[in-house]
Amino acid sequence: MTHASAKPQRGYLSLLLRPEQLSEEELADVLYELITTDRFALRQQCKQAPPCIIASVPLDEANDAVARLSELGCTVFAPTLAELMSLGPSLQVKFIHLKSHGIQIETWRAGVHIIQPQDIDVIINAKIKVESKKLTHEHDASSILTSRKKLHGSAGMEVLAYPPQGEEPNDLDIPSLSSPSRTTTQFTCKLDLHVNLFSDRADSQVFHVNADKFGFEVLGLDKEYSDTVNTDKLAEFFAALAPDAAWDSYWEFFKAPHDHHRLRIPKRGINNDHPAFAFYSRWAALMYRYLATMPE
Repeated sequence: MTHASAKPQRGYLSLLLRPEQLSEEELADVLYELITTDRFALRQQCKQAPPCIIASVPLDEANDAVARLSELGCTVFAPTLAELMSLGPSLQVKFIHLKSHGIQIETWRAGVHIIQPQDIDVIINAKIKVESKKLTHEHDASSILTSRKKLHGSAGMEVLAYPPQGEEPNDLDIPSLSSPSRTTTQFTCKLDLHVNLFSDRADSQVFHVNADKFGFEVLGLDKEYSDTVNTDKLAEFFAALAPDAAWDSYWEFFKAPHDHHRLRIPKRGINNDHPAFAFYSRWAALMYRYLATMPE
């Protein structure tokens, strides 16, 4: 029996480079003839500095847009949600040790893994702003636990154009609470290691470091008190071990697509732990993989 209700695949039409002779307005006009979307929203999306996601559209439309924009000199690709999920589960890192036979990574629930430095293909690190709103009702204790989280997302790429100086990162739209509340702001730091992404092996892996649950002992005497500093140092540590890896630390300028929450990662409740960053990490890794296949 077939299931007619299965949703057709969609592609995340992503602009990586736009030639100077193609204006934002011309780009929007070309795309409007190819994809199903609101014209005003499309013009706004095309104002983003690449690399960026222009739209989530049916895969056939995405493929047509990729072909046409490539003819116009753009660098563009359109990964699917299935391709993002195919990179495997995010393995939560507990300890990291350097051994004579490789890098030993002890995870929280997936055992111990040994990887080689040359197996690391992409390094993604980010500082994520989390705003929590707490209700201030004095007589309703349960309301004090009510909160909303706002993730500030965006990214530029080290190998590509950056957003213009002074451009503010975009925020995810979060409904405001109608009751009196107070807002607290915290930061959490993340680092993803993408392993074997460009190799012939089928078992790509993503090792996820959550600074809130990681001691940074591997840094030795270089370890400091700040999670932000230590996460940056850990990224530098792996970049030194794997100099050919793409190192990306520009997530803050990434505007997540409206349906990023549809990402489902095996063996992890990823949608309860910063889904926008999980989406970005995989999208960026696929982008670097795509760029690596292009002729120089």
